[in-house]
Amino acid sequence: RGRALILLGPPPVLRYSQRKVPAWDPGRSGAPPVVQTHLLSLESWVYRVEELEPAIRQLFEEDESGPEIVLAFVIDPKRTYLIEGEEYLKLAVKASVRQ
Repeated sequence: RGRALILLGPPPVLRYSQRKVPAWDPGRSGAPPVVQTHLLSLESWVYRVEELEPAIRQLFEEDESGPEIVLAFVIDPKRTYLIEGEEYLKLAVKASVRQ
């Protein structure tokens, strides 16, 4: 989240949700493996492209990202990590280097 905060600034909109995902459980020795469902807590950072810095906005418009971009993070008790939106952060880095 720190990288997103530095590159894009604080998100104007935060959304919280949960998503069910399958997880493989090998089980005990000799028992058949099982696929279980786990619930992930998500935090989504939403930015309107028109409200971004001009250099970043130009790259997103050229990339035809749409009216808003969303960065989705999994909030885990041990760590938080990005699962959607890496391409937007790469574009933001590119815009920062051009300045």
